Amino acid sequence: MVGLHIWGSRRNKAIATGFLATIAPVLTKEFAQVGFSKPASDRQEFSNEDAINAVSNQEFVSYATGRHNIAFMHTTIKLQHRNNPISLLIEFVVSFLFDQIPMPRDTITMIIQPFDGAEPTKVQGNSKYSNFVWALVNKRQMRRWREERYDLSLTKTSDWEGLPEWLAVMGESKEIGDTCLYKELKDVVRECQSFFEMILVTDLPKEKPSK
Repeated sequence: MVGLHIWGSRRNKAIATGFLATIAPVLTKEFAQVGFSKPASDRQEFSNEDAINAVSNQEFVSYATGRHNIAFMHTTIKLQHRNNPISLLIEFVVSFLFDQIPMPRDTITMIIQPFDGAEPTKVQGNSKYSNFVWALVNKRQMRRWREERYDLSLTKTSDWEGLPEWLAVMGESKEIGDTCLYKELKDVVRECQSFFEMILVTDLPKEKPSK
């Protein structure tokens, strides 16, 4: 058990750091700082040790900043309990018996926070961005996201010309879809069916507000 725990912990860390290393060329090109240690001003240096922090043996986080009109990008990597095979086995059995329980899986969530210098605070007014909710969603995950997210429960769902059948567009107007679904995005998502869940642009909270 001790050996499996050590192997599973190292395996999860290798998966997390490997993912960050794979996308490092894009991140260092798009952001001045990737990770939690600021690089030298005359170069962009990527380090796996600085780029990722372990919250637990299953959860890792990363951070990037230093881009015009973007406050930050926060990445959360949640992995299976490879360090605890008994717990992982129980999760698989329970998810097999009950449809409401999802199968254990590795997930990556990347949140990008735009910033235009007029974000809502107690003193300032609203952001200059126009408010809207728009998403590109894998149809296999659509029902779950509708139930879990308040913002997506308000949108209309439609198929879109030029997209594969397994993808749906969730939004408030066609004009927004015409703007967000640029050619490069269409080309990329066609190759992502095995792991893609959702791209979401939203000005509303995940939970329904009390007023």
